[in-house]
Amino acid sequence: MDLVFLVGFFAGNLNVMAGGGSMLVMPLLIFLGLPPQTANGTIRIAVMSQSLAAIQGFKKHKNFNLKKIFKMGIWTIPGSLLGVFLAISISEIWFQRILALVIVLGAALLLFPQSQLLKDRPPQLPKNKYLGYLILFLIGLYGGFIQIGVGIVFLIIFTRFFKSNLLNSNVYKVVIIALYTLPALIFFALVGQVEWKVGFIYALGTGIGAYTATKLAIKNGDKVIRVFVAVALLVMAIRLFY
Repeated sequence: MDLVFLVGFFAGNLNVMAGGGSMLVMPLLIFLGLPPQTANGTIRIAVMSQSLAAIQGFKKHKNFNLKKIFKMGIWTIPGSLLGVFLAISISEIWFQRILALVIVLGAALLLFPQSQLLKDRPPQLPKNKYLGYLILFLIGLYGGFIQIGVGIVFLIIFTRFFKSNLLNSNVYKVVIIALYTLPALIFFALVGQVEWKVGFIYALGTGIGAYTATKLAIKNGDKVIRVFVAVALLVMAIRLFY
């Protein structure tokens, strides 16, 4: 359990600075004996803890407009519920193989250069607002289905399609992920796919890690950490696939 806490603390830091912390933990929980779908549901406790802690750290940010973020984030909730349904409907072996492939892609995205050269402004919907709603729905769908790496995907999408810099995208990320994760967690709990004790220990680690990382997020994540985590993820992915 101490290992779960320490990995959670590191994952909380990484999630706020760059995203991808859950990619470390879900394989760990599977290697410790949890079924893949249960590990998928269990990490949602920590995702909520980490997001709420990060929200507290970001509250004083000038672009923290809860009403505006909520109006955008609400479009992720239907996608999240559909994603959970798909996650619990497929077989464990196929979920584990999909997880391995997602981890490989996530490791690559972790090394993807994330520009901060855009103007310092909060995210805006694309000119075609329905395209924006669809993108938000798909973010929720992915987050509900597997969650891991959604932070990296979120930051790339928001810096490219919603014309935001990395810091402002981070502010929106933590609120929107919390918004769609709560119903997803409830869904997983109702079908018995949450291991509460493990989840709370991991959540404690990620919550503390996320809060301490909000100040570091302004300076961007550490490149050396990204490389180390990417290599570790590739090793885990090979183990999961076979």
